Amino acid sequence: MPMQLTYRLGDVLTPELLAQHAETIANFLVFEHIDFDPKQLAETQLTERKIRELLEDIAAEQG
Repeated sequence: MPMQLTYRLGDVLTPELLAQHAETIANFLVFEHIDFDPKQLAETQLTERKIRELLEDIAAEQG
């Protein structure tokens, strides 16, 4: 099985977006059983696929 690349949320989302959507992001991470530190949300590592899913959730929240 090929190794999947992971990305830091802080490399994908601006600090403003992380702050604005912290609750949605935390809910997503809990639902996906991904360990994270709420105080260091930007350091959370996700695969590209999970990042896409998270961005879809954030977009859906925007209406």
